[in-house]
Amino acid sequence: MAQQHQSGHGATLTFTPAIGEDDASTNILASYSVISITPPTTTCEVVDFPHLGIEDDKVIPKAAAGGIDGGELSATISVDPHDNWAVAMGSLGVCELLYPANTSSENTRDSFDGIITSYTPGALESGERMTAELVITKAGDSTVTTS
Repeated sequence: MAQQHQSGHGATLTFTPAIGEDDASTNILASYSVISITPPTTTCEVVDFPHLGIEDDKVIPKAAAGGIDGGELSATISVDPHDNWAVAMGSLGVCELLYPANTSSENTRDSFDGIITSYTPGALESGERMTAELVITKAGDSTVTTS
């Protein structure tokens, strides 16, 4: 298990609400320990056209890309049970996932606009810190940089 102020494999996570949102321009995750992070998975739906009778060797595809789902990021964080996460629900902001340095000492940063779509408190267990699952759904394209 990760220690109180560590995150999964050294990655860090920030979420800064946009202007007009509660706590705008402030990293609302700064005072929380991130225990684990599951990065977003981008998927693309495929639309099949079998009714058009297109032959396999034609330039026009028998299937085409449909809607692209940017996915969602989920993170397990240590929380204070007295915090009111209801004010953060639906907040639009910039989410930034900083991966730990690779063997060339380069960091990869994945930034995207996101919306906080879920906050699920964990079980209350004797002697354990309270955790919660936070879900941030992508609301735009990612910008991935290496430095």
